[in-house]
Amino acid sequence: MSDTVPGEPIGVDSRRREHLTALRDALLAGGLFFVLSTLWGRTSVVERAVLAVLLTLASLGFAELRARRARRAAPGVAADGAV
Repeated sequence: MSDTVPGEPIGVDSRRREHLTALRDALLAGGLFFVLSTLWGRTSVVERAVLAVLLTLASLGFAELRARRARRAAPGVAADGAV
């Protein structure tokens, strides 16, 4: 696996790692929400599951926005990672 260096193009390995990290964080956020809402819960299991999925999708969306901003802000790097 290659590590990214500030100012250098983002490689396939680092981009895949970004996506896997974002997916892991989003699933943890959704799972944590589901568990905590179950402990606190006044809603049904279906409502909690739907909210957990929505939170997971929102987390993935925000992670993708952050990654796009970071790629755009890196000097000399195009949106697709090419120089």
